[in-house]
Amino acid sequence: MGPFQLWDAAGVAGTVGRMRAAGERVSPVVEGLLATGAEGWRRRDGRECFDANSGSFRTVTEAEGIARIAKFRSANGVVRSNPGASLVDLGDA
Repeated sequence: MGPFQLWDAAGVAGTVGRMRAAGERVSPVVEGLLATGAEGWRRRDGRECFDANSGSFRTVTEAEGIARIAKFRSANGVVRSNPGASLVDLGDA
């Protein structure tokens, strides 16, 4: 998982609440995300992500002919994994 996926998995609002309780500073970008009423950095369908520059969600475009492992992982699953690697089903069989 990347940093934004970790935020989403942990829950942005809950994490911010724990940060505030611990006296930690919360980034203005995170405050902007929460101000939209969103629960995470990506919308549930995964096609929109929060754009810190505009303070709103934008559509994530995919370049023609480019494959992303995360898409295969979510669509087809992981065949086998260990702490160092994952075998992802590419759906080509």
